[in-house]
Amino acid sequence: TLTQASAGVKQAPPAAEPTPPAAKTTKMTSAPGRLRRVDDYLLSAVVSDDTDVILDVGTGFPPHSPVELADALQARSSPARVVAMDHNLPALVLTTAAAPPGFSSGVTAMFNARGDLLSIVNSLVADLGMPLRRSFTADRLREQFPAAFTFIGTLKDALWAERGSATTVTDAAGNTLDLDPLAAYRRSNVEFRQEDVLRSQLPAGSVAVIRDFNLTALYYTTPEERQAMMDAERSLLKDDGVLLVGTTLPFATEEYTVYRKQGGE
Repeated sequence: TLTQASAGVKQAPPAAEPTPPAAKTTKMTSAPGRLRRVDDYLLSAVVSDDTDVILDVGTGFPPHSPVELADALQARSSPARVVAMDHNLPALVLTTAAAPPGFSSGVTAMFNARGDLLSIVNSLVADLGMPLRRSFTADRLREQFPAAFTFIGTLKDALWAERGSATTVTDAAGNTLDLDPLAAYRRSNVEFRQEDVLRSQLPAGSVAVIRDFNLTALYYTTPEERQAMMDAERSLLKDDGVLLVGTTLPFATEEYTVYRKQGGE
């Protein structure tokens, strides 16, 4: 069972075996330093010399959070490696110089290996002078801004046709298609997996720590979905492994619960 590791220990709901819910398409929103305080907690209170695998689920793009954790681990000569898992990890990333219809500036658009749009991010500046990111899943973009959806797909196809053997293609207008968007984030102690945690191919009981921020809390919202996520993550944990589940949003402090697996399955 997983027990809450804070005062007033409680047991997680008992495991069940329903058909896992479909993987959710997320907005992929990410930002540098988003989980820095969580990293500080992990490094000071959870990670030890025996920690081998830390799983970051719902990594997002750019994958700042797992890479920052990996760099912090390496700086401390920790043998642990980070597995960054997200079934929406992009195979292609388009950065537009021009604003799509309905937008005031260019966007970053993420596509899977089939060339299907996953989500877009549009950088804004708030009244407080702090950068924010406005994001849309592909379905929401198609519904609210159909002309932008078409514009982005057409531009991606045009750049793809010009790719040749290059990993980055830029046209005369400054639009860029990156065919290896994870290249800048690769580290010797980071493994990227384009995978759904509910159907993960990682061996059961192989993970020491799981970090689940803004995935279960924001996208798997029904009791059945959350039960399925808890079951999947519990299965991946080693006995005595630690699971962090919570949220971190702009202008807000992280809110999360820490669970520890006890007594096996």
